[in-house]
Amino acid sequence: MVLLIHHSSCDIFKAKEDSATILGNLCNHSEDIRPCVESADAVPALLWLLKNESDNGKEIASKTLNHLIHKSDTGTIRSAANDAVETMIKILNSPKEETQAKSASALAGLFHCRKDLRETHIAVKTLWSVMKLIDGQTDKILMAASSCLAAIFLSIKQNKDVAAIGRDALAPLVSLANSTVLECRSINQPLSDTINRSGAVLALAGLLEAANGEAAATSEVVDALVLLSKLPKVSSGHTKAPWTVLAENPHTILPLVSCVADAAPSLQDKAIEVLSRLCSDQHDIVGGLVSEIPGCISSVARRVIGSNMLKVKVGGCSLLVCAAKEHCQKQIEILSDSSLYIQLIHSLVSMIHMTNLPSENGSGENISDIKISRHSKENNNSDETVCRTAVISGNMIPLWLLAVFARHDSKTRAEILEAGAVEMLMEKISQNAFLYVGEEDSTAWVCALLLALLFQEREINRSNAALHSIPVLSNLFRSDEQAYRYRYFAAQALASLVCNGSRGTLLAVANSGAATGLISLLGCAEVDIADLLELSEEFMLVPNPDQITLERLFRVDDIRVGATSRKSIPHIQ
Repeated sequence: MVLLIHHSSCDIFKAKEDSATILGNLCNHSEDIRPCVESADAVPALLWLLKNESDNGKEIASKTLNHLIHKSDTGTIRSAANDAVETMIKILNSPKEETQAKSASALAGLFHCRKDLRETHIAVKTLWSVMKLIDGQTDKILMAASSCLAAIFLSIKQNKDVAAIGRDALAPLVSLANSTVLECRSINQPLSDTINRSGAVLALAGLLEAANGEAAATSEVVDALVLLSKLPKVSSGHTKAPWTVLAENPHTILPLVSCVADAAPSLQDKAIEVLSRLCSDQHDIVGGLVSEIPGCISSVARRVIGSNMLKVKVGGCSLLVCAAKEHCQKQIEILSDSSLYIQLIHSLVSMIHMTNLPSENGSGENISDIKISRHSKENNNSDETVCRTAVISGNMIPLWLLAVFARHDSKTRAEILEAGAVEMLMEKISQNAFLYVGEEDSTAWVCALLLALLFQEREINRSNAALHSIPVLSNLFRSDEQAYRYRYFAAQALASLVCNGSRGTLLAVANSGAATGLISLLGCAEVDIADLLELSEEFMLVPNPDQITLERLFRVDDIRVGATSRKSIPHIQ
């Protein structure tokens, strides 16, 4: 041990680095060795390496100091470990940027692992020094300083002094994120992993809770969370994406939902953008909070109606879909009482055109990341990796919300018709049915599902739009999609037409050639359409639309003895 310490103080830099590495491994390996290393005066030698050696030497010294200090008794003021922390704080003021970065990085690792240190005056002292590094112009300093701040902020609720200073740190951090300094710096995987490892997301969540509704601080925190959405979706190693971190810590969601309920519109939009990314993993919690917090449903609806940003409109729809899962009746009553329900329906219908085709529109508003998992995380199974209806995403979400409302009552369905939805849905099916076959964000099957709900109304069936939809729906049977979504929900829409329509409607369906496509569905095994049967039950549709439609058609004498029957017989045999 003494020999290693001696080598770490000698003049041969390679010997110093090797000795420091061995010391670090020893500290990490055994708790019994750690006090020996401290008492042998290794810390001064390591600190000298941190201040004076090569980049590699600084890296090794910072890691070894972390190994040494992570579980040391820093409550003893005169201990070597405590002296090391104090020295590293002083080194943050070094004129050498590389030394500053290594010291900040070492402190970040230390505060991330040591909750006891985060709650002491040492954290406050470090925070003041690290905040000065935010103006640094090198990637290494910015990353190390940001990581250190995030680690300290993990205990912001326990350390009130840190909370007070932390509010001052938010403004320069957000300004930096929006400045030209970062324009040439892509948010790459190493930076993403550094931010995630440092606990930045949870630290921001803690700041949001500590802000306690104060407008400026809340706005800055939500700004920062929105900026984190630019990070890569998949992290390497054992780190997690930002939205996964929030989703796994449900207590972080409540302050965001509260922002939506009573903040200014600009802040509501940002909170909606953040929350909409949580609808995949925590749709039950998000939906429950949106329903429970007074004023939240109305506020979301107003932003869907009033915002001119597609990501806010679609994000707001995702929150309402989550809320309607268990509280649909309550949601409709709240919207009706606030005179927003009819306005929202018309706004949703107008979005059918706005969300046409790509999930990233011309203005660069990406909505493909907004997804809703139809099943609870606990109920997911490996089979859902191939289930094409398990996730409602992007363009599909406003249509899905319309379908949820259309299931409710006749008045809602009539209002959707009045807004011109049938014509728009036919146009969307015609444009998209075969353009995105097999893709997750295809909307044709959801359009057909919504038409199936609308056509349950006899008044709608008598409209010219309903008759004009028949050839469009029949065309969906040409799809060779293995998941059956298009053909099954085209059959649902036709079943609603023939069950509620006139004799003329039945003849129009027969003449469209739909019978051949309907017959092709008769042989489907239930296991192949299990998710479609589940959806039919959820939306109170018949489970066997192919059989019901064919039975209704062949009750008509002209169809039973006509060309449709002759063409169908070979396909039945």
